[in-house]
Amino acid sequence: MKQLFLLLLLAAVLPLQAQNLQTEIDSAFIHYFKTGRMEEIDRIINALHLENKSSNNRYLNYWTAYGRYKKSLCAQSNPAEEFQKTARIELSEALKCLNKIKNKESEDYALLAILKNYSVAFVANVKIPFVSGEAKKYAQKAIDMDPQNLRAYLALGIRDYYTPAVYGGKTQFEELFLKAISLRDKYGNNPNDPSWGKNDAYYYLLDHYCRKDMEKARHLFAEAIELYPDDPRILKFK
Repeated sequence: MKQLFLLLLLAAVLPLQAQNLQTEIDSAFIHYFKTGRMEEIDRIINALHLENKSSNNRYLNYWTAYGRYKKSLCAQSNPAEEFQKTARIELSEALKCLNKIKNKESEDYALLAILKNYSVAFVANVKIPFVSGEAKKYAQKAIDMDPQNLRAYLALGIRDYYTPAVYGGKTQFEELFLKAISLRDKYGNNPNDPSWGKNDAYYYLLDHYCRKDMEKARHLFAEAIELYPDDPRILKFK
């Protein structure tokens, strides 16, 4: 615990180390699906929270939000009410972290759009159009600020993927996910910036192609498994 805390503290001070945050969080996410245990992701979130209490650093807010989002996904995968409650709490905390960032950049809006998409699972039906509209607004803002941000296209794709056709959905997600996987993980040189998301786009495309076009699914799976051999969602299509 102490060693991890020191690593994360260095990550906030030394930009070169900051990319370790994403690696640590993603590894903890995979660890949960292999073991059913959340101690790894809890340690990371707690360390980030302790460090950010005194600094309120933009990148620490971003990565704390990302970590809580991943923990929420872990919990949400378990149908037990206790875990569903944890999923709702972690999502709420993730949104609070992003709302602390005053001058949001493209990456902040892209993650905010992802979280709003995910929020639809926890809100009353009457609120779904409003929350979905927020997700679209934030994703478009992220694209306007950086047209090469794959996470922004991912957010728009997820929204369209889950929006029923009767409400105008399910028309653009394939194009949006293909756009996401065509882009580089990131284009800037700031090591604090994220590079996640392309594996998510592969997952949604595989889910679609396995129901609609097995030839495309086989081709895309070969590509995805080479890039993400340990991703539990990609492995589902093996």
